[in-house]
Amino acid sequence: MDSRRVTLVAGGFLGLHVLITYWRPFPFWGADHLAYYHALPRAIFLVASAILLFHQSRTFLINWLVGIWDRLVAMRYGPTLAYLCLVVFGTGMFFYFKVSTPFLGDGQLYLTELGSLADWDRVDNAPLSFWLVRCIHSLGAPAKTTYQIYSSASGAIFLLLSVPAARIMGEDRRSRFVVLGFLLTGGFVQLFFAYVENYAPLMPAILLFAYCSCRCFQGRLPLWVPACVLGCIVPLHFSLGSLGPSLLVLGWMTVAGERWRTWAALAAAPLCSIIVLALIGFDTISYIGTPKGVHFLPLLSSPDALHPERMFSGMHLLNFSNQQMLTAPAAVMTLLSLRRNNWSRNPQQLFLATAAAFPLLFTMLLNPEIGAFRDWDTMSVPALPMTICAAHWICRQFGSGRTLKHVATMIVGASLLHTCFWIGVNSDDGRSASRFSEMLEQGRLSAPALAYGWETVGIFERKQNDRLGAIEAYQKAIEAHPENPRYWAMLGALLREGGQIKMSTLAYGKAEDMGSVDPLVYNLLGNEYLRLGDPGEAIIRYKRAIELKPDFAEAYYNLGNLYLEQGAEDSALHQYGSAVRLNPGFAEAYYNSGNIYLKKRAFEEAISSYEKALVAKPDFAQAHYNLGNAAFSLGNADLAADQYRKTLSIDPQHANANFSLGSIYHTTGRLDKAKPHYSRAIELDPEHPAADSIRAWMKE
Repeated sequence: MDSRRVTLVAGGFLGLHVLITYWRPFPFWGADHLAYYHALPRAIFLVASAILLFHQSRTFLINWLVGIWDRLVAMRYGPTLAYLCLVVFGTGMFFYFKVSTPFLGDGQLYLTELGSLADWDRVDNAPLSFWLVRCIHSLGAPAKTTYQIYSSASGAIFLLLSVPAARIMGEDRRSRFVVLGFLLTGGFVQLFFAYVENYAPLMPAILLFAYCSCRCFQGRLPLWVPACVLGCIVPLHFSLGSLGPSLLVLGWMTVAGERWRTWAALAAAPLCSIIVLALIGFDTISYIGTPKGVHFLPLLSSPDALHPERMFSGMHLLNFSNQQMLTAPAAVMTLLSLRRNNWSRNPQQLFLATAAAFPLLFTMLLNPEIGAFRDWDTMSVPALPMTICAAHWICRQFGSGRTLKHVATMIVGASLLHTCFWIGVNSDDGRSASRFSEMLEQGRLSAPALAYGWETVGIFERKQNDRLGAIEAYQKAIEAHPENPRYWAMLGALLREGGQIKMSTLAYGKAEDMGSVDPLVYNLLGNEYLRLGDPGEAIIRYKRAIELKPDFAEAYYNLGNLYLEQGAEDSALHQYGSAVRLNPGFAEAYYNSGNIYLKKRAFEEAISSYEKALVAKPDFAQAHYNLGNAAFSLGNADLAADQYRKTLSIDPQHANANFSLGSIYHTTGRLDKAKPHYSRAIELDPEHPAADSIRAWMKE
């Protein structure tokens, strides 16, 4: 390896980003981020790339960075302060540049399930990860906040571990900075930016395993420690079991003498996994006995609806390359810079290579079921071992000479640019939606994966109040997978909202004719029959939805609304009670219950219901207002006035809240405060029932 070769590779890597911006014959989703920015960010990318690639400007940058570090070292507690700043600043960035909309992975699905189910028992292949998510959610955090905490806390732990890991993996100050730079600039760090999925804690877990293993190589830890660490982290996701061969290599190279001691230490790994799974209540026997789908790509058989490519097809190899560029850019550049005679036979290097190779092989064989670009998080496990291995290679090849500074600056700088623009795409709704839609158009996905992707776009467009965009997305989902009744039902709902009654009826008819077993379809059909003025048929559909999915909170809520319209208030309360039992954060169900209690003059129960609604949704203006009414009816004018003020802080245009607050001020003799609210109430609602009496009083 020489610096000129590294310059060529780093320049080619950065140039690929620029090339793909203007010419994309294939889906190069591993380096396409620049295409979704305007001219100014692109210019910044080009200038920064030039600084990294030209020797003189790179030398200036290195000297400037070294000068900053020297001044820090000269300060009392300077390195400690820098370490703390890294953790605090990095964690702040995780929240500031958080993922705007969870297009990638199964984030949208998890948010929907976690937000609507009281007893979310999903485990998949990540029992400990889902258990941690449930623990955070049980503290009262909403679904999206739960994942933000889960993701960013994992990132903070990663930052805390990165400096000790760099210190143990590097032999001197320069090599430690190289390792740290590699660790902090990998594309996998996107998982820490409030990313909605379960893979974020895998990265600090892998780093902890690598740290303990390196200390074991140095004779500072016994073998059983990294074995226990691996055993404890495998329940986070069973794919971490692919690190097992590296543990065997570690035991073979570090324990001399009696081999029974080695096997005894290694046995700690499965034992710890069993203990952790037992502690979190995971039913291992049931899991083993549950039939699993085939998650690997076919080797020779023809692609089908669920497996759109062969294992060694050109498209799969392109996607595999994209994955490595996206998540482990520094490792890719290092690998491309190596010559055959550069490969090291150092024992620690062999361990790191094994730790990278087997996860890499595992992801090579795996079928990206929802699309390779979307399943990037599932495939990111090898990225960190590869990155650590690459940093170790670079440091051993260049020692502590000046060349190391230049080579590492180019690789780390190029990796940093790549990752920053990747994070920037996902932190912006417009850029991330545009990229996701283009990937759906360009990528070769299975029919269910393509339809699922367009459904995600439809959900996003609907939340953005872009009904036409949502309709177009669901039409594309139907085009990809016309046998799914859920897409027809959602299309029917969107068409109904747009007043396209005839087309809506046809879409709903399609959904019902398919004999769906999807409870969402029956819930939507119930809504449709209710709009058509046929409550009897609506009740049948809602009950069918509940029969198919007994924990379907929204169906109970809709059934409660129907009963409320029919005047069956006790039945409505029962349905609302079921809805909030299943989804304790269902603010609207609490609110409607409060309205029934208020009408029944059960004011204390009404207040309790409104307060629960406001816990779930603090900016619910009408709940604040009705809580004020209930409090006033109980004679608690202070609480009522406080709630009216909160209503107006959320919705200053609320005429009734202005009138009610003015009335309280009036009856308590604070006339100077009453007049502005009365005036505002009349201005907002000149036909208010009390408008004439207010005008007469104000003229006096």
